[in-house]
Amino acid sequence: MRLFESLKESELDTVSTWTEVIEVGPGDFVVKESEKGDCLYVILDGKVEIFTMDDDGKTSIQGILQRGDYFGEQALLPGSSGKRSAYARTDGKSKLVKVPKAYFRLILNRDSSLASDLNDIAESRKE
Repeated sequence: MRLFESLKESELDTVSTWTEVIEVGPGDFVVKESEKGDCLYVILDGKVEIFTMDDDGKTSIQGILQRGDYFGEQALLPGSSGKRSAYARTDGKSKLVKVPKAYFRLILNRDSSLASDLNDIAESRKE
């Protein structure tokens, strides 16, 4: 998985000490728009729907993510507002890995190409 490619083998061996695996029920919200972001999530099992909602409550689906995908990183990027830009809701029972902001920033510091790509995505979403 590209997200973890820059980590050393010894860091990958300790991943269970700095991450948390959580199980989320069907239809549960994992993140909500405008909340403060403190971690990103990697999907181990299940599907997660990413969407935004306008003032009238109309939803706009941004994507449906599955095993191996991750979300929640935009709020953790340097220079971001630190707030979530969309909702994430499970589409059935799901198992996720929570990666704390500090470790995500470590990954970005090691992988400037990934950091650049994620910043480009953030900029294109603002437009």
